[in-house]
Amino acid sequence: MDGETTFEVTNLDKNPPFNLLNGFIDGHMNVSVAENEVNYSGVVGYQITTQDIMPANFINVAPTKSLNLTVYGYTYGQTYYLWSIDAAGNVGKCSVHWWS
Repeated sequence: MDGETTFEVTNLDKNPPFNLLNGFIDGHMNVSVAENEVNYSGVVGYQITTQDIMPANFINVAPTKSLNLTVYGYTYGQTYYLWSIDAAGNVGKCSVHWWS
């Protein structure tokens, strides 16, 4: 066993964060992101897009189990996608279409 290192992995995060967009009022939305209760690595970023294509870049946040914030500058009649990423690289997504 010379030169070999062994270790036991006990917290392997394979679950993406859970996303929720709600409360669309006067151009702003409430954003909620939460990690799975078991084996979570922490949410480290999010992004809102108008296309169902995973973004190349995320807005970075300090690692957290949950994220709740209000974002501004959005309009009715558009579909929005909320993407989140955790420290293990798992990506979560949800979408909503805001009717006028």
